[in-house]
Amino acid sequence: MPDAVSLTGFLAELRRRRIFRAAAVYAAVGWVLIEIAETVSAPLSMPSWFPTFVIVMVGLGFPVAVVLAWAFDINRTQSELSSEAGGTMGDDLRRRGTWIPTLAVIAVALGGGIALHSWPSGEGVPPGDVPESGSIESIAVLPFVNISSDLENEHFSDGLTEELLNSLAQIPDLHVAARTSSFAFKGSELELPEIGRRLGVQTVLEGSVRKADGRLRVTAQLVKVSDGYHLWSKTYEQRDLKEIFEIQDEISGAIIQSLAPRFAAAGALRSSHATDDVQAYDLYLRGRYRFWQGSTEVGLREAAELYEEALELDPRFSLAWAGLSDAYMLLANLVPPGEAMPRAKEAAQKALEIDPRLAEGFVALASINWLYDWDWGAADQNYRLSFSVNPLLHTRCICYAWYLATVGNQDAAVLEAERARQMDPVARLPHVILAWMYYLAGRYDDARSELSEIFGTSPADVSGRRIASWILWDEGHREEAIAEMHRIRDDSPGHFEAEGPTIALAELASMYSATGRIADASRLAEALRRRAESGYVPPEYVAVAEAAAGDADRAFTRMREAVDNRSNLGQFSVLPLSRVLRQDPRYREILELIGLGSRASDLMRAAPSLPPIPTTGGG
Repeated sequence: MPDAVSLTGFLAELRRRRIFRAAAVYAAVGWVLIEIAETVSAPLSMPSWFPTFVIVMVGLGFPVAVVLAWAFDINRTQSELSSEAGGTMGDDLRRRGTWIPTLAVIAVALGGGIALHSWPSGEGVPPGDVPESGSIESIAVLPFVNISSDLENEHFSDGLTEELLNSLAQIPDLHVAARTSSFAFKGSELELPEIGRRLGVQTVLEGSVRKADGRLRVTAQLVKVSDGYHLWSKTYEQRDLKEIFEIQDEISGAIIQSLAPRFAAAGALRSSHATDDVQAYDLYLRGRYRFWQGSTEVGLREAAELYEEALELDPRFSLAWAGLSDAYMLLANLVPPGEAMPRAKEAAQKALEIDPRLAEGFVALASINWLYDWDWGAADQNYRLSFSVNPLLHTRCICYAWYLATVGNQDAAVLEAERARQMDPVARLPHVILAWMYYLAGRYDDARSELSEIFGTSPADVSGRRIASWILWDEGHREEAIAEMHRIRDDSPGHFEAEGPTIALAELASMYSATGRIADASRLAEALRRRAESGYVPPEYVAVAEAAAGDADRAFTRMREAVDNRSNLGQFSVLPLSRVLRQDPRYREILELIGLGSRASDLMRAAPSLPPIPTTGGG
């Protein structure tokens, strides 16, 4: 009973002091305050956490408001006396007993939010407030998250990411993680510090895109990896789709300002979108998305069609021309080069005619120069021009490394491949190219180190396993090398791509030949001939197997066919599978025809351990 009396008395005291009324007023005003915070945060460019901060502050302020309401009623006796006397002072004090604690806590919430928004180390910090320490020199642009209801808008969010990346890559001395490395973390649940460590960058740009009914909502935030602080953030709310180019430019400009004023002083960014036609731009992004999904013949043809549709809408869209060139250039690995390379070259030339400073156009044209034209001087010149325009274009390093290896400059090829890996540390391809360059330079231990990186994430990588097999071969472990190449062949028996088991069949045939297994080499030669009858197989691969099987005359007839088709004989000439042909004097004639005659004597001496081409057992 005493407890009940005590509780009744306590509730009566709460009513007497009007605590319940104060709580109700606080809840109503707090709810209004939260609604206002949600509404005005985007238009006022408040940080993304501001509405949450207000909710938390209102919640934490409730017990404070109750305590203040109780405290303000300490002099209630005097108030009641005045009220009973009919004075207005009592009413005023009672009203203040309800409103003063509520207003006090709300003022603290608003003041705290505004103070934190202006704090120099917090998110949303104005660009000019970032100290010019000179320590921030690298950035990764992670794939923007597609939060649209339509999953087909994935190409748009990926495209926005790629355009921002390309724009930032123009800034001298700013290291920008390559696309393939950044996109390796798409959908990753890793924390930003770990992503930053793996990419070797100090800052990360991330965001999201919602696209619906011709409207956009884009959020972006620049985060310092070391401490998680937000150097800059902004939400572009309900913007028209036509404003996508302005949004890209605004984000790029804000990032440059936020990193350091010295980057901003480097000059205005060149617009990376190269068109004002939103529909053409959307088709271009669809083409890029299809291009990156995988280098199959169907995928590359679809990408080319999308680029061509974009160019019908805007014939002066230089990046679409460059993309079209890339698609046809890769397609030349899967169809006769004469069908694809002329179109690739025309597109690259058109891209440079429209934009003489388009680095992607120079890289495409340089690659066509040596892969198809066999114009080695023009290739070198165009690679160097691409470097002068954009020294951080990692695809140039990959292509240029192979070019340098082809013309016999192995040391420079290694340096170029190392540069590509440094700019694109996570992606598989730079590691593969560097492993090849180390192998061709005779640096087998370094090659094995790169292969360990590759196999750590892709144990079944075909290119890596081929390199490993050739290292075993050159170091005298021939049966182990043959066994590994045999496993490569068996793992993907129906694969036709140039980097897959089609080339492994030719390599295995050359190994069989060197160990006297001519009958086995003959079976592989026949298998390659059958493949060539049903689909495109580079003639030089068939020639290797035929030479290994002892039919040198047929092999060099096939090599003449490769010359007529303008196959990639330059790169082929430095690969180890070509050794089986190098023993024949006719190989010098092939090198002369493709413009590599000055290197003929070096290549003829490249494999002294191999026996002459057998002259029996052909077929």
